[in-house]
Amino acid sequence: QGGRLWAALTDRENPDRSTFITRSVPFDGVRARGAPFSLTIDDAELTSSSAVGSIPLAGDGGEVAWDLSYDPDPYSFTPLRSELLTDLLSTVAGTGKHWSANEGVRMDGEVTVGDRVIDFEDAPGHQGHTLGSSPPDSWTWIQCNEFTDRSVVLEALDIDGTLSICLRRDGEVHALNQLK
Repeated sequence: QGGRLWAALTDRENPDRSTFITRSVPFDGVRARGAPFSLTIDDAELTSSSAVGSIPLAGDGGEVAWDLSYDPDPYSFTPLRSELLTDLLSTVAGTGKHWSANEGVRMDGEVTVGDRVIDFEDAPGHQGHTLGSSPPDSWTWIQCNEFTDRSVVLEALDIDGTLSICLRRDGEVHALNQLK
């Protein structure tokens, strides 16, 4: 058992240049701290307001590297509104625990993919986490915070047939993530 480090970059103008890469690490390479929040995987570090790290590309393709900062989002989204029920579901069903700590943030910084450097200024970003010893049998996830109306954030997560949706607009949170 261990951890995984993920990097995903979507290029809408040239989808062939989109990148999705992951790397597994032994569990002793994962360190977490709660106050202030910090998750370190090897040399990569994720905090409430920054993300720094890299993953080598296959062959001699260089690496995917990132150095991003953002103001933390005050709202966290979970599949079930109750933190206790979310913990219970992840334990009983073995689906893992998912939460989006920074669901709708604006990021500044730089991402490098091989020899290509992309600068970000006030770019839409998201920071989500899934923890657990085994993945669910099926899941579908979507998140978007790049609407013309910048106050809109949408996230939907279906884990083994249980659908949770969060729509935010003008500072109001409409969380459709109850058992009812």
